[in-house]
Amino acid sequence: MHKTVYIDHQEEITTVVEKIKKEAAPDIFLVIPKGAIFAHGIINLKILKREAEKIGKNIFIITDDEKVKKFAKKIEITIKDKQDIQTSDDFELKDSQYVKTINEHLPMDQSQKSLAYSIDEIITEREIGSKNFFDVAANTNTQNRDQKVKQVAKKIRKIPFKVKREMERKNKAKVFLAKGSFLDSDIQQLYKQEIGRKKQDELVKTRKAQEFFLQHDDQESRIESKKFNFKFLYYFVGIALALAAAGFIFVNFPKLKVRINLNHKELSTRIDLTVKNKIDQVGSKEVKGEIFEFEIEEKMQFKATSEGYSNDSGKARGEVKILNKFSSASQPLVAGTRILSKEGKLFRLTKNVTVPGMTGQSAGEISVEVIADRPGADFNLEPTTFTIEGFKGGPKYEKFEVFSSQTMTDGKESDDNQKTKIVSTEDIDKARVETLDHLKNDLEKHIQEHIPSDMIFFADSAEKEITEAKSLVEAGTPTEKFDFLVKQKIKIFAIEKASFFELLEKQIQAENNGNYQIIGQPDYVFEKFSNNFREGIMTLTVKVIVQTISFFDEENVKLGLDGKKQQEIIDTLENYPEIEKVEIFYSPSFMSFVPVSKNNIKFEISQ
Repeated sequence: MHKTVYIDHQEEITTVVEKIKKEAAPDIFLVIPKGAIFAHGIINLKILKREAEKIGKNIFIITDDEKVKKFAKKIEITIKDKQDIQTSDDFELKDSQYVKTINEHLPMDQSQKSLAYSIDEIITEREIGSKNFFDVAANTNTQNRDQKVKQVAKKIRKIPFKVKREMERKNKAKVFLAKGSFLDSDIQQLYKQEIGRKKQDELVKTRKAQEFFLQHDDQESRIESKKFNFKFLYYFVGIALALAAAGFIFVNFPKLKVRINLNHKELSTRIDLTVKNKIDQVGSKEVKGEIFEFEIEEKMQFKATSEGYSNDSGKARGEVKILNKFSSASQPLVAGTRILSKEGKLFRLTKNVTVPGMTGQSAGEISVEVIADRPGADFNLEPTTFTIEGFKGGPKYEKFEVFSSQTMTDGKESDDNQKTKIVSTEDIDKARVETLDHLKNDLEKHIQEHIPSDMIFFADSAEKEITEAKSLVEAGTPTEKFDFLVKQKIKIFAIEKASFFELLEKQIQAENNGNYQIIGQPDYVFEKFSNNFREGIMTLTVKVIVQTISFFDEENVKLGLDGKKQQEIIDTLENYPEIEKVEIFYSPSFMSFVPVSKNNIKFEISQ
């Protein structure tokens, strides 16, 4: 069983779907005219197919629109021919509906009514979609029926031209007439739509007029009511804002800034304390500390002051023996040490040596090589005696004997050996003294480089050991300048700064009943100390000088000033002995007569 559904040009997809859902037949034949809006796109056809499948219906399309056929094939909707629903060559419309439209709405003469009845007679035999559609077709005398159809169709063409033109213009749903016959409009529906539209327009105009005249008075009363409501709201908001502003001013003004200079006092004290290496807990008069070990060095540059020759060419050479009759201690001598012959000729040691000390009554002795201080044959001396010039003026000068057993040789004039500046032993000795002094003066700076910034130390408490002190060139070296290097090993206690200052403040407060507050960094001097590096303890006495100001309790003073006026505030502050000077500033200035709240008072303490 199938049902034929006709689609208007202007119908949308939602309307078509609703029509399908209302039909009981499982097979739906959709008659779609050319240019129908809902079939313009393939999307609508897909939606149509999906909705039909949901309710278990099969869709078949009957149309002359090639575009619709193309879309239907793409989405696999079956295309039916016009013959499947008894079509003619020219028209497609629903039969009984068209007859009813003509009977009810067209002014017809007797011949036209007769025509309509003839149509009704033909169509009644066979209604598309009815159960007896195919049965009636089989039992009807085809020739008689076709003859009647031709006669009716011929008379239909004589319908007044005006009606036909209106039907064509509206392009409404097709009405099936007979085999292969179609008209272009649904006259009944067209008429109802036109009459309904005109009635609707008149109804709208009438309603607007009624609303304007009948409700005008009500609108005026509503406007007056709104004006009254807004006026009341303005008064209410204005009063609320005024109260809020007054409350804000009362709570937050006036503001008072009080600038105070407190009394200063210098306090000094001595503290005996114990420093302990790497401890977590400390007792009274104990501070945290740490032992540091490191090496420092000082290097300085000096000018060579002696004159010599650029090389050894033409200088006499020989060997001397040195006797130590001074003590049992050995005596080191550096290369370049000067020895002077009794003839007044100066020689120098060619390398570093150590003269052994005495053994009982026997002198320590050593043989060393020497070289003349300058070229010349007059340095080729016969065996003779010498003195060590570096010992001159001291007890060792007479106790160290130097003599040669053989003649000095190789001394001669040399054009290749020119005079130049050389480093003498005197230059080296002087450089040693100056470098050690400089290291001592810079000791604190050198130690500071190895101690963390959050710790303090007493440089004089350091344990010091010179590990190296030497010239970087030997005596007798021809050069304009030379460097001298000193290395020193340091072991020292450092004190945790925070722990130290905390102890100082406690001591100051205890001695002054908590009436003073320390400002700035204290000055301190370590007076006595004792190191025990093995136990990790150092005891020392520290003299401390601090700058303080009187203790000032801001919160307590604010309570005393709460609710007071300007003069009362001044009188109150003058009674505090810790205050040296006071200035007050009101904001705004014209509110100085108003009592001030403690929450609006701010102190500036000048130190």
